[in-house]
Amino acid sequence: MTNEKTKMSNFKFRIILIPILVFLLIVAVILNVAFAVFAPTLDSLFVSTTILSDVTDAAKAFDDSKEMAKKIQNEGTVLLKNEDDLLPLGSKTDKLNFFGWGSYEPVYSGYGSGGMRPQTDMTRFTTLVAAFEAEGYDVNDELMTAYREFCDERVNPGNVTNHNYSIYELPAEEYESLMTNVKDFSDYAVITISRAGGEGDDIPMPGQMNDSSTDVGHYGVQYGQSDTKHYLELSDDEEAMIDLVCDNFDNVIVLVNTLNPMELGFLDDHEEIKSALWIGGPGTSGFASVADIVKGDVNPSGRLTDTYAYDAMSAPSFDNFGYKTFYDEADVQGPLNATLQFANYVEGIYVGYRYYETRYMNDEAAYNAAVQYPFGYGMSYTTFEQELGACYELGGEIVMPVTVTNTGDVAGKDVVQVYVTAPYIEGGIEKPYVALAGFGKTDIIEPGDSATVNIMIDVEDLASYDYAGEGCYVLEEGDYELKLMINAHEPYEGEVYTYRVSETIVYDEDNKRPSDGVAAVNLFDYADITEASVEDKDTKPLSRSDWEGTWPTMDRYADLAEKTCYDNRGGELNTHKNVHTATPTQTIIDTVTVNPQTEDNKKRVPDAELEYGVPFLYSDFPYADAESEHESDTVTLKDMSVVEYSGVIDGVDQDEIWMKFVLQMSFDEMMDLVFDTQGYGSGEIESIGKSAMIDVDGPVGASSYQNGDFEGCHYPISTTIAATWNVPLVTEMGEVMGQEFASLGISGMYGPSVNIHRSPFGGRSWEYYSEDPVISGNIGGAEVLGLRHAGIYAHLKHFAINEQESGRENSGLHTYVDEQALREIYLRAFEIVVKDYEASGIMSSFNRVGPVWAGGDYNLCTTVLRDEWGFEGAVISDYYYFLGASRGGKFYMGVEDGLYAGNDMWLNGLKSYGMASGFSEDTATARDLHVITAACKNALYMYSRGKLMISELNFPLWRVFWIIGDIIVFGLIAAGVVWIVLRTVDSKRHPEKYKARASDN
Repeated sequence: MTNEKTKMSNFKFRIILIPILVFLLIVAVILNVAFAVFAPTLDSLFVSTTILSDVTDAAKAFDDSKEMAKKIQNEGTVLLKNEDDLLPLGSKTDKLNFFGWGSYEPVYSGYGSGGMRPQTDMTRFTTLVAAFEAEGYDVNDELMTAYREFCDERVNPGNVTNHNYSIYELPAEEYESLMTNVKDFSDYAVITISRAGGEGDDIPMPGQMNDSSTDVGHYGVQYGQSDTKHYLELSDDEEAMIDLVCDNFDNVIVLVNTLNPMELGFLDDHEEIKSALWIGGPGTSGFASVADIVKGDVNPSGRLTDTYAYDAMSAPSFDNFGYKTFYDEADVQGPLNATLQFANYVEGIYVGYRYYETRYMNDEAAYNAAVQYPFGYGMSYTTFEQELGACYELGGEIVMPVTVTNTGDVAGKDVVQVYVTAPYIEGGIEKPYVALAGFGKTDIIEPGDSATVNIMIDVEDLASYDYAGEGCYVLEEGDYELKLMINAHEPYEGEVYTYRVSETIVYDEDNKRPSDGVAAVNLFDYADITEASVEDKDTKPLSRSDWEGTWPTMDRYADLAEKTCYDNRGGELNTHKNVHTATPTQTIIDTVTVNPQTEDNKKRVPDAELEYGVPFLYSDFPYADAESEHESDTVTLKDMSVVEYSGVIDGVDQDEIWMKFVLQMSFDEMMDLVFDTQGYGSGEIESIGKSAMIDVDGPVGASSYQNGDFEGCHYPISTTIAATWNVPLVTEMGEVMGQEFASLGISGMYGPSVNIHRSPFGGRSWEYYSEDPVISGNIGGAEVLGLRHAGIYAHLKHFAINEQESGRENSGLHTYVDEQALREIYLRAFEIVVKDYEASGIMSSFNRVGPVWAGGDYNLCTTVLRDEWGFEGAVISDYYYFLGASRGGKFYMGVEDGLYAGNDMWLNGLKSYGMASGFSEDTATARDLHVITAACKNALYMYSRGKLMISELNFPLWRVFWIIGDIIVFGLIAAGVVWIVLRTVDSKRHPEKYKARASDN
């Protein structure tokens, strides 16, 4: 007999242990799901900050950028049409005939400050023909020779004042002589239709083209189009060429190589045109992607970011776009001696699809007659289905899981689009029928497989701005239908989540939106269209409650202004610069040369004396590293990288540290930083250890004409970048672009631009993303964030309501817009980037907000930008030299106006032009010194972050603890299961060791 104590019975053992293991498993699963959902947020909260190492291999960085540019073009190219599955071509043919002069000399990008340099080394670019030849296609050289002999190059004016809007195309009779040989060469035809665009002028409208000139290729020439047509229509020669091609070929592919939404009705008119791709401006390497897509190596997944109407002139902005001149110029020119232009955004919130989808919401036939391709449209070589999962609200955010299944035969990516239909009361707050609320994109999904995309929508973003009532954002009572849609017009039937608001929420000064620092309330009455242009007239924005009665026609404006108006439609009274005359109000006359805000703004600033030139000893720096030897006795810019913008952190006043740091500079150093940046960089400041920095212009890389010393990769145009609908990809693009900048010694970028495609005729639209602010803000924010990861600061531009080029060249375009449209459409993209993507730089715009220069508007640059949105960083002005800075000794982009409003720096050397003479060391007041010091702080904060990146570690530390935790927990669970099994086996072998079940107690 043994004295060994018997063990607990297996029954009781399992009763105790199994619940513990189940509990651990449930907790582990819940935490893993939560960590997976909130991983991006946790990454940003816990990632460490380190100094970016120098990148010196420019050749490798250029190659990396070329590959990244191809990825953008791969996902930004939009398949518009594909009948009979003509694409992909694969091995259906190995020979191709390319028609259209654009096939020989395509448009790679736009003109202007961010455009390609005239002296660009084109050998670094992949041409359209070379791209297809590299894919193994034999391209008909006889056609290329004919194009070369007709016109051997598309001349790039290379600046912001001259443009080449010529439409080059061989006359039909010259094609006829080639057709026999061409048909023998191949049964397949590819037509390229190209259109350019650029800064400084908008797209030519009817009457602005010239079909009789033989002066081809000179700067500024607008040749090749009937004077009754506009630039976004086919020319007569192009129509004849297309007719000829379709008469001779049954398999025709069209490449739409355009920077603006063009009229594409001809794609429907010819059954021989089986396939069409919108390719935008592909930049340095993008045509290689186009060839890959045509062949089938890449499945296109781009979606349009604009509405393509059959008639570009059907947009409600059309009749009020372009040159519009105040009639009584003598009264308003004053010392500026300048013609004053204005723009009325009378269409209000009904921009792009918000107009078409709302106007024709109950008339499908009328919609189909007006719209060819909806916003968000795009095809694929495969098919997808999308299904909405169980939606829920969590912490003020609506979570919408969407399952995407590839139901076709080809691997590909799909875009998830969610739109909101808000409750609307006729005559109440204006609301579009649908508005983009959220979007996402899958990774590559294999045939038969599925993936889940979570769309996150903040409840506060469902609110509308009630400028005429409450004067703030209002979330009205009712049902908000969140619809899963293929594009802005086609829903996935039944895939709707209804979010119910039981009681109207007014986000006024006593109840600000959760994301705001202070409540967003009416601030811009002086910019309202009811205050614009004319006195004592009842001007109202476009309303869905009365489309006809509020339609912004020229007849309506002629009556308001009591003057004859020239229209934009090529009418009898039309001139080259379409003029809409109006009588200015007294407010406008008084504000042309005197900013009414500045005197009040001065009263906001302390008048206590400041002492500058005082060293800030490193030994007094709260974050001094006692273990390492410091480079100087005083605090340097590098040291300030660990200091936050403001607030008290661990008992340390961050504002006080910045004040001590900035006041180390001499008065002249501060003046140089704020007023004499000289454009495209900033100088060295010895007292604070700041090195000289170089900034590059434009949103698409280091190859713009303003930066002639750099020969970097030119990325596809911004509209193509947005057409990817892929935020992670664009973030990666920003990182790779930033690495190339670093390899070239570039510190910052003037861009990206998140202005809105208000009209198809915007000359600079290629630099902007979309007609929609949600995709503009998120794609622009992704680029900004990626650049910041690479140590590059970005100046988000042009702040704000800078949607046209016409009329900007004199004294600032007077831009009038109601505050609902201003906040919901034109400021929204900026708001998204500032709040969600760590923007640290802003560029103010040329134009005026109503009568007040944007950079001198306190409500814009301080109240909205800093107080409401929480912006931390610097605002720099746009370039001003050619605007006539010294006319009569007055400058409308005023130094004093800007500084006291929150515009921190001027782009190009005010001191050099004597425009900062009022701020000398002898004459500057105490208040002047305070705003100069604040401006320096803002600039230096941005610069201090410009040399940083978000961690060299690709794996944040919290994820390490996550993995370790999983190993421990799941290890314990596994050990428990093994223990149960082993104990069970042992009890069967040695039952005498264990108590019987009945004796456990």
